[in-house]
Amino acid sequence: MPQKHPYHDLESENKPLVCFVVRNICSDLLRLLDTTAEGCPGLRFATAIPITYRPKKKDFDIPTWTKEALECQLPNIERILYYESTKIQKLFTQLDTLMESLSPNHPSSIVLHLVRPKVSALSAFKKKYPDIKLILRIGPETYQDVGATPRQVLSRIMEYRQFVDTILLKPRDRSPENPIDLTELEIIIDLLSEKANRFHLAIANGFDQNSGEALRQFLESYPGIGIFAYHQLIGSPDSDPNAKTMLAFMKMIKTAYPERVRRLQPSFGA
Repeated sequence: MPQKHPYHDLESENKPLVCFVVRNICSDLLRLLDTTAEGCPGLRFATAIPITYRPKKKDFDIPTWTKEALECQLPNIERILYYESTKIQKLFTQLDTLMESLSPNHPSSIVLHLVRPKVSALSAFKKKYPDIKLILRIGPETYQDVGATPRQVLSRIMEYRQFVDTILLKPRDRSPENPIDLTELEIIIDLLSEKANRFHLAIANGFDQNSGEALRQFLESYPGIGIFAYHQLIGSPDSDPNAKTMLAFMKMIKTAYPERVRRLQPSFGA
């Protein structure tokens, strides 16, 4: 399949981000993931820690492994936060309080799983924490909020162009007959490539070990796009079958990217 849009050049900070969102993970598996990530200089790998703000308690649901994961020194695995909140009022205060509780081990990025965060809150956050990148999730809730067309979604994305580094696109809910339909995302990606290609992009879907061929075809057309995958509770590689599944899935995603991307070869983007 011919390339439609390479989307990024080969600058280090623009490498596609492969991220695993997990509720819990042990340090041994983190180190094993770090080893598995070796040999792919053209990709960035990360684990994302889900954190939920609880409005009634005015605190955060933070997994117990969070601080250990942020403190662990791993050269090949970034640590990011996956932040959810049903209350977007005082968003800056929420995020600022969270960063202070995790200091000095801040994440490299924060995913914002929020329907319509205020631009002023993101501006204030970036002013205080300029080194932490913001990833805005655009999913079914956003489509419902702004309307059904890709151009309406693009208009929403453009509101955040000064403060958001990456757009995480999640398609509408899948059907059992069509579990991995990326058609709508391709339309949005093409619109972004024309109007706002300053954003880094990633996609999230119900990927599993059987998604390899669909991902290969998609990434041949869009080799600069990152991948987010979601996993259940992860324990020791020796005791938790989910850990083995995650490692196998990570290897599958690595091989789904064209070799020129994995190896950071100059032909990428040509």
